[in-house]
Amino acid sequence: MVLGWGITVAGVVVVLLLLGVVGFDVWFEHKRTRTIGDRLRAWSGRFPLLAAAFALLLGAMLGHFFWRTGGP
Repeated sequence: MVLGWGITVAGVVVVLLLLGVVGFDVWFEHKRTRTIGDRLRAWSGRFPLLAAAFALLLGAMLGHFFWRTGGP
């Protein structure tokens, strides 16, 4: 199956973003400062409704992408 160039570009962008986040997380851990997970946990504690809205949006997007019914 041949993927379109848009899917390939989107996949490369997602992988690069994840590698960037991992790089920053390693850098923060090396400098012994708060990691991205610590910062995200503190932010979601300050703004629980906004964090829930983001989680709901992410869940709806994942459901749309992976549980699509219909033809090919």
